[in-house]
Amino acid sequence: MTRGDTLSNLQARRLALVAQGFAGPRRDGTANWTRIENAIAKMNLLQIDSVNVLVRSHYLPVFARAGHYSHDALDQRTFGRRKRRFFEYWAHEASLLPLEFYPLLRWKMERALAGTGVSVSQDLSVNAEPRNLAPDGLAIAFVSCDGDDDEARSVLDRTLAQGARLAVIMRGKRGSLAGSGGDVIEGAALPVSVRDTTGAGDSFIAGYLAAHVAGKPIAQCLVSGHEAAAHTCRIFGGFAQDEEC
Repeated sequence: MTRGDTLSNLQARRLALVAQGFAGPRRDGTANWTRIENAIAKMNLLQIDSVNVLVRSHYLPVFARAGHYSHDALDQRTFGRRKRRFFEYWAHEASLLPLEFYPLLRWKMERALAGTGVSVSQDLSVNAEPRNLAPDGLAIAFVSCDGDDDEARSVLDRTLAQGARLAVIMRGKRGSLAGSGGDVIEGAALPVSVRDTTGAGDSFIAGYLAAHVAGKPIAQCLVSGHEAAAHTCRIFGGFAQDEEC
């Protein structure tokens, strides 16, 4: 090995520190969100730990890399309902990971929940990239289909073959299909004077699940879903608005 192929201990330590984001210039003032997010991106995760000597331990790596910052800014993007940029996952230990990793790990989370007996449902049409269309482990998989009867049945069969215990195919004005490997049950869309279809699919799912949780049979769940969707179609926008708006 030549001299150029070797590193001293000091050089190796410095490379490790640079790779972990410790080589940035010292900055005064409170770090904005861009600095915070860039610091976390260097690590790809924040490990959550209940150790609390100075502060909760997941606050410290960000401080070491970005300097002084608002804990509230991080909390809003990790545990808040809006502006969320991270989700919790068991990665080595309980950790916060960037949301862009969620599609890569969702299947494992669903399998873990199913393994504990938790019933999980999902609308697979929200993000139709192939990597997000993995229904294995789902108790109920909802899928939209604009095609003819044969295509709708094919989608149902394929969804069941991929591991869903129950597949519900939403077909808009053409109604719906539901099956779990035996008989296929059809649901009829209700005649309605459509004002706006925004949110109709979500309303169908909400209506279906409400009936499902109440212990209703599949046919009645489909009826409940179509009733909720029909109500939403009569409203401009995804939810009722004040007439003055």
